[in-house]
Amino acid sequence: MSDIFERFEKEYTALSASVGSKVAALSKAGPADDRAANIATADAELMQADELLQQMELEARSVTAKERPRLQTRLKGYKSDVTNLRKEIKEARAVAAREQLMSGGRSPPESADQQAHLLQINERTRSGTEKLRQAQATALEAEAIGNNIMSDLRSQRETIMHATGTLQRANEGLARGSRVLNSIGRRALANKLLMWLMILLLTFGIIMLMYLELFGGPGGGGGGGKPAGNASRALLEHQQRL
Repeated sequence: MSDIFERFEKEYTALSASVGSKVAALSKAGPADDRAANIATADAELMQADELLQQMELEARSVTAKERPRLQTRLKGYKSDVTNLRKEIKEARAVAAREQLMSGGRSPPESADQQAHLLQINERTRSGTEKLRQAQATALEAEAIGNNIMSDLRSQRETIMHATGTLQRANEGLARGSRVLNSIGRRALANKLLMWLMILLLTFGIIMLMYLELFGGPGGGGGGGKPAGNASRALLEHQQRL
């Protein structure tokens, strides 16, 4: 449990006990001035207890999800106690007002001054409580805006990570495609060179055949066939000797 929550809880328990004792004292017969003073003090302390509950509620939101339900259950019980005490104070204030009306509304000057002073304190306390509630509402609104911003940032981060992964996969695909194209280009160049080599060889072979046909055959090119005929006859004579 949060240490801050425990500290607020101890303060609330002390205030609640003080308010409860004052409310219990209101049910007993006593001077009207004492009763009015107890009502004003109990009302001020109850406002402080309500403020503590609001602080405890804010603190309960910051704890882990495992502890939060238990703290919220305790806060629900505390709020119910504050509601009951507020009803009792309201009833006691109504009883005091009826008794003052029945007594003719007369009170000593000192009592009137004391009541006026207590009313001023009560009014200042109410004003401070209202400002605190406004500040709390602003803080809650800022917290909600912060949570929304954090949620949007997480969503954008996931989108960026997904886009980064997609770009990485696209870059890998482009690199593979580039390697394939380079390999195809090298093969095409090798095939082109081989084709030119074959063309050159065929051309050279055709030229040689044409040369032999024109200058190396029988009766061609100024008696070029005589050596070939002598060689044939020498070969036949050698075979006959054998």
